Amino acid sequence: MVEWVVKHPQLNTKKFSANFTLKDSQQLWENVTIILNSCVGGVGATKTWQFWRKCYNDIKWLTKGKVPSKASYNKTGGGDKPDSDYLSEIENTVVNMIGPTAIHGHEGIMEAEASIFYLNHCTDDTINLPLEDNEFVFCN
Repeated sequence: MVEWVVKHPQLNTKKFSANFTLKDSQQLWENVTIILNSCVGGVGATKTWQFWRKCYNDIKWLTKGKVPSKASYNKTGGGDKPDSDYLSEIENTVVNMIGPTAIHGHEGIMEAEASIFYLNHCTDDTINLPLEDNEFVFCN
């Protein structure tokens, strides 16, 4: 299936145009469905084109999850390792199709840090709620 998507890279994106429509995409998935369902030789699951498409999307999602983030490289102090150290040959093919930006993010953009603020609450387990701009209900 991955080889099929390599031959038809339009299937890797969900972008359609006048040259590649939803019907074209569906036809390509139907074609690979015939091939994949005949490979099992009557043994195993036979799937619809929608399920094979979902299967490919699951492969992409699982592969992205196997590649450690750049932040985790820095936490370990080991420096950057190539993605290929973590992946099989097929998974490397998927990563090359997805592209490094989809996995690691844009090189020039830093991740924002999240700040968590807790509201003060009253002793009777109610909280101060904003009514309008700068107005609060206070419980005593």
